[in-house]
Amino acid sequence: MEMNVGDFLHRLDLRGQALKGTNLGGAELRGANLRGTDLRETNLSGAMLRYADLIEADLSGANLSGADLAESFLNLANLTRADLTGAVLREANLVGAEFTGANLKQASLIKANLVGANLHEANLTRANLSGADLRGSQLSGAILDKAVYNNRTIFPEDIDPGAMGAFLLAPNASLPGLNLAMVDLTEADLKGADLRRTNLYKAILFGAKLDRANLAGANLSAADLREASLSGTILEKAVYSKKTLFSEGIDPRSGRSLFNCSQCIAARGKLNRSRLKRVRFKRS
Repeated sequence: MEMNVGDFLHRLDLRGQALKGTNLGGAELRGANLRGTDLRETNLSGAMLRYADLIEADLSGANLSGADLAESFLNLANLTRADLTGAVLREANLVGAEFTGANLKQASLIKANLVGANLHEANLTRANLSGADLRGSQLSGAILDKAVYNNRTIFPEDIDPGAMGAFLLAPNASLPGLNLAMVDLTEADLKGADLRRTNLYKAILFGAKLDRANLAGANLSAADLREASLSGTILEKAVYSKKTLFSEGIDPRSGRSLFNCSQCIAARGKLNRSRLKRVRFKRS
């Protein structure tokens, strides 16, 4: 069965179809029934798989980078060595799923159900595990460098996420000077947190609670701050760029911002050059 990029497969029943190794990059598979389907080595990069039924599907070696798998069903699925870089797995059901050697860099696993999942040697660098349930999961050899979690994340009793390089996101957290570049911090509650000099280059702070947080000297270049709460946030000498996304109504260039910032810096060009412009903000 040959598919073209972007084919519309909304809610189709594709069980038993010969899809192994096919190109389904960017395909619309929202709610599709792929239960038990052989999808080994299949290209599903950027595909829309929200609500899809992939229970017991074989996705070993598949390319799921950038795919949207939010609220999908992947219980007992085989994702051995699959590429899930930047994939959205928010509230996905992953009970007993096999992730041995899988690449989950920058994946969003917010509120995902990973009970009993095998994450042996999986790469979870910069992944967001906020609210995820990992009870009974296997994390031997897993990489959690710069992964983030919150007080609602449940790890196996023998796992210390901090010792494995993960960061706890919580109100009043002390995280000065950390490198959180490209980390998914969607809806993170960081009210009153110390984020001075933190590198948040290309970080996703969509809907984050940053009220009263100290971001003095932080690098916000190309960060996504849309819908973030910034009441009383300190942004003195913070750096942003033309690609930094602010909420509607917040325009740093106009000086009509809603946050407390007196000496933010607008970066022009590469940050390793000295072409910087100071701008001042006042409360509107």
